[in-house]
Amino acid sequence: MAYYEDFKVGQKLVSPGRTMTDGMATALINIGGFVAPQFNDETMASQTPLGWRALPGRVIFALMGGLVEQMGVFGGPGPGMLVGADKLTWKAPLRVGDTIHVEWEITEMKKTRNPRWVSSRIKKL
Repeated sequence: MAYYEDFKVGQKLVSPGRTMTDGMATALINIGGFVAPQFNDETMASQTPLGWRALPGRVIFALMGGLVEQMGVFGGPGPGMLVGADKLTWKAPLRVGDTIHVEWEITEMKKTRNPRWVSSRIKKL
């Protein structure tokens, strides 16, 4: 676990990677209750502008949470760090076989009521 003093503006953090398998994609789509054919049917997905089966962006957001936890910097009890989540950008749709990771850049810091927590702004993911 890291503390406020361990971070610096301009610092970049990168999570481990996670490769999306067909089984993972199917399970996540089913758990999320996504029923749109572009997520569930290869034939229908092939007729979309992408031309292949994509995963919903909300599934990617959930995967990002796990990847951030695996970074090990925000461990311990307390709230998760979602400050800046409104600034997320998706560079491309996720498909089976892709490997993703989270890139986090600290662009601003300020102390909160609990000085053990960092308030940061996400620049890009």
